[in-house]
Amino acid sequence: MLSAYAGAVPVSLRDMKTRLNCPCGEYIVGTDEDDLVAKVQAHLAAEHPGREYDRESILFMAS
Repeated sequence: MLSAYAGAVPVSLRDMKTRLNCPCGEYIVGTDEDDLVAKVQAHLAAEHPGREYDRESILFMAS
């Protein structure tokens, strides 16, 4: 029988994207996808004015 768990991590959390490497060298980590998107958008506003990405684009680039 297959379980919804791989070890102690639920599948839904295991598949969540929470890390992104910005080409400028900044490594951004969020506690969940919402947190990651907020942190990436804040980084973009502070360090790369004029560069904006939506949630879908950020999560596409994340791991």
